[in-house]
Amino acid sequence: MSFGSYMVTFSIVVYCWVQGLISLGVTVGFLAFASLINATFWWLIHTGRNLKFHDPSMTSAQMIVSLLPPIWVMAFLEAGQARAIFLLIAVVPMLFGILALTTRQFIVVGVWFFALYGLLHLGLWAYRPEVLNSELEILQTVAFALVMAEITIIGGFISSLRGKLRQRNLELGEAWSRFGNW
Repeated sequence: MSFGSYMVTFSIVVYCWVQGLISLGVTVGFLAFASLINATFWWLIHTGRNLKFHDPSMTSAQMIVSLLPPIWVMAFLEAGQARAIFLLIAVVPMLFGILALTTRQFIVVGVWFFALYGLLHLGLWAYRPEVLNSELEILQTVAFALVMAEITIIGGFISSLRGKLRQRNLELGEAWSRFGNW
């Protein structure tokens, strides 16, 4: 599923290349970066090394590193509107955590997402300030922060509902077993 998600993003990257918004090197770089990330997680899972981690599913880690290839592409885009498209894509990995993360874990991932986006802007400000439009960048950053906050709250709520459902199913199973012993 993760690889498929990267390929959806890759199709947008290819479109950016076809439109002349980025170079072929950036496009190939995205594909290489995404492939390396997927290969690393595949290797960790298939060797069982992930079982030694605090979170064997590596959900948070996969969500956080999934933002790196799009950030790579965003660093080379001239237009702020084009970078905004990749912010939409950044929301998708957050959805993968809805069934696995607690509210606290969601907050950590959201902070990482926002920090990576902030580092992108810091890099652009330092090395390519001419591509930044202050008003647009501030609007996009505030919108991104609000959307990340909403997803964090909703994701945490869904996660807590899942926990309550699990507990009720256990109680129902116990009640059913007592009923069956009559």
